[in-house]
Amino acid sequence: MHNLELSISPNGISDSGEIRETAGWHSNLFAKYFTAYHGDKIEISFPKDLKHRVCRKDYGRSGRYGHFEVRLNGNLCTVCIGDNGYIESSNYEKSKSKVSFISQLNRIDLRKIKPIYERTGHRIYPIPLPLYWHTDLISSGEYMYESGEKEYISNMSFSLRGRSFRIPWINLAMKNQKDFLTKNLQSKDFLDFSVNKQKWGVNLKGHGKGGKCYRESEYMCMGVPLALNYKPIYPFPFEPGVHYFRLRRRKDILKLKDIDPEPFAKASKELGERYIKQEGYLDLMMRCIKQKEYSPILGD
Repeated sequence: MHNLELSISPNGISDSGEIRETAGWHSNLFAKYFTAYHGDKIEISFPKDLKHRVCRKDYGRSGRYGHFEVRLNGNLCTVCIGDNGYIESSNYEKSKSKVSFISQLNRIDLRKIKPIYERTGHRIYPIPLPLYWHTDLISSGEYMYESGEKEYISNMSFSLRGRSFRIPWINLAMKNQKDFLTKNLQSKDFLDFSVNKQKWGVNLKGHGKGGKCYRESEYMCMGVPLALNYKPIYPFPFEPGVHYFRLRRRKDILKLKDIDPEPFAKASKELGERYIKQEGYLDLMMRCIKQKEYSPILGD
C-alpha cells in the first residue's frame, strides 16, 4: 500500500472565476473511487489553495468534461475526464504538472502526444477510469463474474449518439434476441446481468483511433471476459487473443456462443486487480509518474 496523500480541489474554477459544478462532481467522484473500498488507508484533503483550472474547450456538448490537478505522493499530475480539446487547449510549456492522465484517448490525434513530450517533457497516458455504475460495488468485489451456463451471449445495448457505426452490430444482435440483450439496463441490474447472465462482455468501438470506453474498465473490475471490435490503448499490456477476444467482423459476435470464455475471464480479472481497482490503479499512476522517458506501454 502506498503512503499516499491524495489532494483534490472540490470545485473547478474557470478563467472568469465562475464555479463549475461539473468539474467538482468529477473530482469528488475521483476521490470517492479511492475511498470507497480503502477509505481507512487513504487520506483525502480538499485544500483551498489548490488551483483547479478548467478551459471551456475541455467540455463536451453535455458540459460534463473537465480536468483537474491531483497530487500523488508530492507529485503533481493532471487527470482529464474525457478528451475534448485537452491537448489543443493545454499549455504544457507552462504547466507545473509533467504528467497527464486522460480517461478516453479516442478522438485525440495520437500523433500529437509524442511531439508534446519531445518539446516540453510532458508525458500523456491513457488511463482507465471506472467512475460509474456504483463504483463502490464494482471495486469492492461484490459483483464478480462466475463461470457456467449463461442465459445470454452478451449485453448489446450501447449509446448511439454520434456512433452510427455501431448500428450494424446492434441490428445483428436484435435479429438474435434470444442470445443478446438489446435494452438498456440501469444501475444494479446492469451489474447483476454482467456477472450472472452474460457469457461475454462485448464492447463496441467508440470515436476515433483506439475508441476506448468506460465499460472495459468496469468489466475488468468484475472479471468479465472481454470481446472488442477495436484495439484500445492502455499503459499496460492489453493484447487481442491474450487479454480479450478480437471481433473483426459482425458475425464474430455469433461465434462467441461456442468459444470458451474462461481464459479471457481469468485475464480480465487479473488486469482488473493489477491495474484498475484502487490499489493497482494508484500503483499504475505512480509508475507512469516515475517513468523517466515517454512510454505509452509500460509493460512489466
